[in-house]
Amino acid sequence: MRLGKLGDMMYASFIIKKIRKAYPHLKIGLLTLPRSRGLFEFNKDIDYLFIWQPLTLPFFCIWQRLKKWDLLIDLNDDASRRSILALKLLNPKHSVAFYNEKTKNSFEYTVKTFSKAKSHLIKRIAKILDFFGISYNCRELRPVLYTDENMIKELKKEKNKIACKDGFLISVNISAGHISRYWQNENWINLIKELLKFSSKIKIWILSSPKDKKIKKYIIEKIGDNRVFELSKNDLHYFLSAIAVSDLLISPDTSAIHCACGFGIPVIGLYPEPYWNFVSFKPIGVKNIVIRSKKGGVDSIGFNEVKKKTINFLKKNM
Repeated sequence: MRLGKLGDMMYASFIIKKIRKAYPHLKIGLLTLPRSRGLFEFNKDIDYLFIWQPLTLPFFCIWQRLKKWDLLIDLNDDASRRSILALKLLNPKHSVAFYNEKTKNSFEYTVKTFSKAKSHLIKRIAKILDFFGISYNCRELRPVLYTDENMIKELKKEKNKIACKDGFLISVNISAGHISRYWQNENWINLIKELLKFSSKIKIWILSSPKDKKIKKYIIEKIGDNRVFELSKNDLHYFLSAIAVSDLLISPDTSAIHCACGFGIPVIGLYPEPYWNFVSFKPIGVKNIVIRSKKGGVDSIGFNEVKKKTINFLKKNM
């Protein structure tokens, strides 16, 4: 069970993948939120995908209770009332969760992990693997996600048309899951213009969520350069696949950053001020630069700082 955002689910998928590899005979179900459903469309490590929906939850739990699940693993590393409710309704034979005030008297086993303020999310939830005696290499600690292989092939062909053999394709994601992570439109316009000036080899894909489609079109129109492109579809797996075939991702959104880390793509990340947020969700396993706000949200990060650090990164890594 993991009730979280897309990025959280990519890290939960690492745990599931390791459990699947260690015990290939198991039947594994995942209980998650509706917004995460699409992420697991191509995930073969999971046998059953269950969606947490309050209106149908009692009926779902009665049905699943009859199946007599052997074990419930709660991968939520924060105290959660929903985790306790699921435990009571499902009534599995055994249960494991991270130790906190809500779980310590409810779950059969509780696992102590690192402080949220001082550790990366994947290192915290990997303690579940330690509990089960499942080994892993520190270099394996990165998000896991699966997408459509045919879509990857399609976008690789599109990349080859755009960037040719010696081109360098940068995906610039302008969207974010929270208002505190949005950067000003004019900053994106000016940054992309500077990138295009820096090298004729650079081509740009501008990515966004469906709700920011108008902003994306505005930015493309204002730049007015035939080396700037948008994807032909506004689909989650098209978005993920575009990142997978890029040479670099620039993004203020951690879900996109986690995706890049999962596919081994270098990252330039824009982060708001809170230190715990940076520590928990910083890029892992890839070349990266993180630019943090000194106060408040991403919109307080100056254009010149991002420009300078991005150009320096490209000088070393193109």
